[in-house]
Amino acid sequence: MRANDLDCGLLSDVFSFTVIQEYAAIQLGLELGHYTHTIGSAHVNECNVERVRRVLNEAELRRAPHSFPFPAMSVTAGGS
Repeated sequence: MRANDLDCGLLSDVFSFTVIQEYAAIQLGLELGHYTHTIGSAHVNECNVERVRRVLNEAELRRAPHSFPFPAMSVTAGGS
């Protein structure tokens, strides 16, 4: 990736690309490998600065680690 805005683009790109990776692995009968997301520039757009500040402030208040397990795709995904 050339660049990602940290509050929208990065989140949606990582989610989308890992779902594609998992789907492709299932369709090809391969083990799921590692995902590395490399970007040249990370930024917050000026119009989103206040929202990012609110998110960071809330995260600071909730310092406890959270775990959000995401279920693996079914091997029968896509009707194959």
